[in-house]
Amino acid sequence: MVIQQIKIDFNVTPQIKRYVFVYLIKTDTGCYLIDSGVAGSELLIEKAVIESGYHPSDIKAIFLTHAHPDHIGTASYFREKYGADEVSYRMDDVVFIGDAVPVKGDIPIFINLKDTKNSLMRLEQLSDVKSFYPAWDQTYSAEMLKEKIDDAKELVAKLEEIVGAADYSMEASELVDWVCESLDMPMLKTNPLFARTVACCRKDR
Repeated sequence: MVIQQIKIDFNVTPQIKRYVFVYLIKTDTGCYLIDSGVAGSELLIEKAVIESGYHPSDIKAIFLTHAHPDHIGTASYFREKYGADEVSYRMDDVVFIGDAVPVKGDIPIFINLKDTKNSLMRLEQLSDVKSFYPAWDQTYSAEMLKEKIDDAKELVAKLEEIVGAADYSMEASELVDWVCESLDMPMLKTNPLFARTVACCRKDR
């Protein structure tokens, strides 16, 4: 089994650029996609598949790590055009973790605080896994993942603390500004993905 990254660039807003990785799993009997990028990236993914020596009809299945738009965008296209199935997130001794582990220094993106904590706990408990593949970062060894999870827990706790200390009468935009200033990350003020993170922390107060 060989794993190849396909980088998909996209815009969150006209001003905010982002990217996500789709993983192409290459085997002797066909290939698989881990996540499917944003809508509109079909041709880019097809091109990468063909350049790897396969035809898109060789895609046996698409493993969707979670249901964010930048991960499921072309899944229906490949399912309907080529018959690819949609399945889960683990293959042999590797796990594809999508956005499950918020990365220190990057945009913390999640929409349910409880589910995020549970995901971190479940990842900690996985055994017999050698490599973890995130959507926006380098590949992690099991040892590296432990460090990333510790950092993620600290980040989530900090967000909870900041949102919890804010005046509950604040408007949503004011709260986002407050959190960004408290984190010393003013560049996140206009990012709608981060605004959803803040909103879910307020909801679960």
